[in-house]
Amino acid sequence: MNFKVFIVILISAVMISCVSTPVIKDPGGEELPQSIASLESVDLNGVEQWLLIRGEDVSKPVLLFLHGGPGSAEIPLYRFNPGLEKDFVLVMWDQRGSGKSYSRKIPEETMTIEQFIDDTHELTKILKQRFGRDKIYLAGHSWGSGLGMHTINLYPEDYYAFVGIGQIVNLKENERVSWQFCYDEAKKRGDKKAIKQLEKVGPPVDGVYEGDFIKNGKFVMKGLGTERKWLTKYEGWWYGETGYGMVVKTLLTTKEYTLGESIRYMKASKFSLTLMWPELVNVDLARDIPEVKIPVYFCVGRHDYNTPGEVSYPYYEMLAAPKKDFIWFERSAHSPCFEEPEEFNEVMQKVVTETYK
Repeated sequence: MNFKVFIVILISAVMISCVSTPVIKDPGGEELPQSIASLESVDLNGVEQWLLIRGEDVSKPVLLFLHGGPGSAEIPLYRFNPGLEKDFVLVMWDQRGSGKSYSRKIPEETMTIEQFIDDTHELTKILKQRFGRDKIYLAGHSWGSGLGMHTINLYPEDYYAFVGIGQIVNLKENERVSWQFCYDEAKKRGDKKAIKQLEKVGPPVDGVYEGDFIKNGKFVMKGLGTERKWLTKYEGWWYGETGYGMVVKTLLTTKEYTLGESIRYMKASKFSLTLMWPELVNVDLARDIPEVKIPVYFCVGRHDYNTPGEVSYPYYEMLAAPKKDFIWFERSAHSPCFEEPEEFNEVMQKVVTETYK
């Protein structure tokens, strides 16, 4: 066999190799008899989408986790908070167009908030039937927090409670505050390069930065990318991290993705974000969802300048709900569920204590 052909075959085999998630074991190394550790696909409204389901005991409450982005799939990030599988049957879902669920065959016209709400509702029905539950718990991170609020607004009967992490309320306000934080921080540090680049792209107008434009029906987010670079550098995305090296390492070492899926991760993210950003910038929960019928808990990092607390807290104050709570995480930015996992899991235990019936 030609050596070059052999290399191509070898690389292809690695990129499409089978993946799995580790079984859950007791301290003695034996698989827990009541546990579940499954990586599987499901058809949601005509599109194959992937789930990671993990739990030490299948009788525990079911928790459906909605990732951020759109397009920022989080199945690989479960390793930052494995403790959730002690108290829940945790369902991490790569939404259509994201991570393992990305495909060039996905119709672009289906990348809408309405479609994602339908997908969430369909998946909820599947999980309720599979695990024999009348209700489940719903948590949403970043974009997923907006998706979650829209879902519980339409289908409150499906959920015990909703937990919003890095809660989205108004994207235009988020971007205004985020850019201002970066600019003020750059001036404080005397960072001339950052000042120049931030002045070039912003401040944003209605959630859109200079350099963002429409090409072939999609947003090209050069300005947003510049702002996010400095947001990350100044620890407004992940407290204590100034780059994306940690996420890249996680993607390349996760057991749940093939190498090909890890490599395509950013392509999937760009696919989702560029198609949905024009609709997302018009999200305003204060206008559209002033009241919900189930308990809600907002978990917000003190250092979060992606979805800043100064935007989400006023919404929390005005929101009518049978029960609500706003919890600050003092050593977190945008992802307290992964940055402060023990503290977050204590909140989740509190949620179950107060709402599980």
